[in-house]
Amino acid sequence: MDPEPIQNVRVGYIVLGLSALFEGTSWWFTIRKFKGEKRYSDLFKAIRHSKDPPSFIVLLEDSAALIGLLIAFVGIYFSVNLNLPVLDGTASILIGLVLAMTALVLARETKGLLIGERAHQSTLDSILKIAEEIEGVVHANEALTVHLAPHQILVALSVEFADELRSPDIEARVVELERRVRASHPAVIVLFIKPQTSCRFKEAKQHDGR
Repeated sequence: MDPEPIQNVRVGYIVLGLSALFEGTSWWFTIRKFKGEKRYSDLFKAIRHSKDPPSFIVLLEDSAALIGLLIAFVGIYFSVNLNLPVLDGTASILIGLVLAMTALVLARETKGLLIGERAHQSTLDSILKIAEEIEGVVHANEALTVHLAPHQILVALSVEFADELRSPDIEARVVELERRVRASHPAVIVLFIKPQTSCRFKEAKQHDGR
């Protein structure tokens, strides 16, 4: 409300320069690790689909820090050269907004993983396809998945087996199904298979909908 002029601008520039050096070094190593073979234009999409929050939390934090340092530099520069101390305070408010937006993005991207997030749709489709390729499986009704960790998935699979199959036959098909799913998707560490006809499955879904 009552801003005062900056007394020693060189100190501010030195602090900002050192901070930019440290944060920039951290940002460079982090983005190289997270980017891998991906294009820079695909980074935000990769963050949205990532199941490993620590891999992008540091990246977003460092990016927000660098943006904040740039805003601080611009605020100090114009505050001194235009003799408008209020611009320094304005820069502080803008930095706060950048941090708040970063926090919202992190909350949005990690919320699902904290409460349980399902696997990618491509993984679900692949598991259902594998199930229907097993001899004796009439139809794969549904696959419910949840990530227990970035590379650990629990799957509950509803499958309709042929009526003529006996218990030993079904057991053999279940073992084969588990083997094929884990061979194609090593992240699947737990697989529950529920024998269920399509009619019973639809009735259960309708009941759950009510």
